[in-house]
Amino acid sequence: MTPTPFEQFLNLELCESTAEKTIVAFPEQEVTLNLGGTLHGGASMSIITLAAKHALYPLISESECQQVRMLDQSVRFTSTARGEKVLAEAVVIKKGKELAFVDVDVKTEAGKLVSKGIVTLRYGQQGEAENEHPAPTIQVEDHYPKTWHPGPMAPLLAQRGFTANLGLNIQHVKDGESIVRLDVSDHILSSARVIDDGAIGTLCDSAGAMATMAMNQQGMSRGSTPSMHINYFSTLQNESLIALGKGRWSYNESYVADVSVVGENSGTVYAKAQVLFRIMV
Repeated sequence: MTPTPFEQFLNLELCESTAEKTIVAFPEQEVTLNLGGTLHGGASMSIITLAAKHALYPLISESECQQVRMLDQSVRFTSTARGEKVLAEAVVIKKGKELAFVDVDVKTEAGKLVSKGIVTLRYGQQGEAENEHPAPTIQVEDHYPKTWHPGPMAPLLAQRGFTANLGLNIQHVKDGESIVRLDVSDHILSSARVIDDGAIGTLCDSAGAMATMAMNQQGMSRGSTPSMHINYFSTLQNESLIALGKGRWSYNESYVADVSVVGENSGTVYAKAQVLFRIMV
C-alpha cells in the first residue's frame, strides 16, 4: 500500500509485515509529543489504528484493502514514552468474512508497554446492505453556546504539540462541556482523501480531556488519559469535524466524558467515544 498523507506526516515506518504479525514505528520526533514532552495519547491512538490496518492487508486482496474501515477501537494507556522511538506490534486474532479483530501493543525500543489496543475492522462488504440504518444526524448549531469560552489551555495547545500539529482548534471549554474543531488539511488525510481515523481518535481524546477539565473547579497540575473507547458509525465525507464533549461522572481523580464527532455541514454523527481522564490537582 502506498503511504497515505497522514502516514507520511507521522513518518510512519513499516518494519515488518507478514501474515503472522505487523510492526510499524514512529521515530524519535517532536511532531507526536504533548506539551510535557511525552508521546501524546492521540499519537498512540494513531499508531494503533495504522498498525491494525497494516496487519490486515497481507491477509486480504488488493481490492479489499481499499475497503478497510474502522468500526471500533479500545485503548488502554499504561505508561509514557519520552522523546524515543515507539513500535506498534499488531496481530490479527480473528478474521471473518467481513470483520477482523486486531490486537496491538505499543512499546518503546526498550520493551516498555506504552499502550494496548483492540481494533475491529470491516473489510469485506458484499454489495448494498439490505438492513442498513443510517448514522444519526443532528443540528450542530443547536449545541453551540451563546458565549464561547476557549479556556486557558487553548492558547498553549494551539502553539505546539501534537494537537497543534494536527490543527485541532479548542473552541469552548466550560461547565463540563467542550467543543473542538478539526478542519480538513492535506497532511491528515487517509487514502480515501478524508480525515484519517487516527486524527479522529486524537480529536476524541482532546475533546474528552477538555470536557473533564471543565468539570474540575480546583485546577490541574497534571492530567492523563488512562483509557478510551470509540465506535465509528459512518463513512466520512470530505468535511470539517466538530467534537462535542460532555463530562458525565467524576470520583476523586477519575473523570469520564462522552464525545460525539459530527460533520460540520452534514450533521452526521461519525463517531462516539467514552474517555476516562485522570486529573491531579
